[in-house]
Amino acid sequence: MLPIGDVIRDLRNGQNLSQEKLARKIGVNKSTITMYENGTRVPSIKKLIALSKSLGVTTDYLLGLNNGENAYLDVTGLTPKQIESLNLTIANYRAL
Repeated sequence: MLPIGDVIRDLRNGQNLSQEKLARKIGVNKSTITMYENGTRVPSIKKLIALSKSLGVTTDYLLGLNNGENAYLDVTGLTPKQIESLNLTIANYRAL
């Protein structure tokens, strides 16, 4: 199990996000992201949720409680047709 800071760093780098851009997305300073990543500070519950939404993973994944197999895709605000399209796209990728 990776420490939360390593998980945040890996996800951020994998999405080509700078610390500054991630910080803006969740409403903190860049130095806060640095502290999360080096383990000198842990995110509050509110910021943990913001991180999970911004990085596209569950809070459980960030905390190392699962390996992402049960990750979800937030479809809030999408129409049923858009959701159906996403489901078809996911099914196509799984079939590859």
